[in-house]
Amino acid sequence: MGAVVGLLPLSCEYFPTDVSESVLAFDLSAVGPATQAEGRARVASIGRPRGFDIEEALDAALVVFWRQGYDGTTLADLTSAMGINRPALYAAFQGKKELFVRAIDRYYAVDAARTFRVLEEPTAWAVTEQYLLRSIDQLTNPGRPLGCFVLQSALVCSEENADVAALMARQRKLEEGMLSQRYKRAQDEGDLSTDEDPAALARFIFTFRHGLAVMACGGTPRDELRDSAQRMLAALDRETFCRNSLGEAALDVPAPQRD
Repeated sequence: MGAVVGLLPLSCEYFPTDVSESVLAFDLSAVGPATQAEGRARVASIGRPRGFDIEEALDAALVVFWRQGYDGTTLADLTSAMGINRPALYAAFQGKKELFVRAIDRYYAVDAARTFRVLEEPTAWAVTEQYLLRSIDQLTNPGRPLGCFVLQSALVCSEENADVAALMARQRKLEEGMLSQRYKRAQDEGDLSTDEDPAALARFIFTFRHGLAVMACGGTPRDELRDSAQRMLAALDRETFCRNSLGEAALDVPAPQRD
């Protein structure tokens, strides 16, 4: 996998696709990134009001969707947070759903960027350790709402917005799939036990990570989440991760904190 360049949306870097249908049209029969190239070009071609900072507007919308969820967010909430009126929102983004999809890309490009760069770590153990620890930093970032945007913003939606819930479920499956593919590569390289199932291992780690996200959203402090992650890492079967590929730092998992 190539290195991430600048702040390119991670849906481009880490969710490559050759499907032609845009997710902006909510064609959920095709697996694709949050925003397909076709859709991105179409939105980018729409005129924007003067003085309209697109990144600031997306950040503001992202925070509203994150805190209130897709169903709980109104156009009035969005225009107030973004500092624009409805005509300007429609001119720049076409509508609420299209704005939400753009916010997903913003999330991957900014908030989740460091977390997903763990896929470039040299060993499967380092990927696992750093995925959890960086996730905790992300989930408890004091400059953002607590928890995980991809998990919280549309976990449950009304029937009217079932396509949005399905889109986010697909995004979570894509993330899990990326972790699974990384473990499969590690296995092919002799870095992961041949007895291990890469998909099952990815599902286990991903499930634990989302448990951390729920706890973070409920206000569990960062140090307690890190303690939980360290306990889980200490309990993992080290024979799964080939010892000869582990660096000294990776072997030294800090002992769980005790009162």
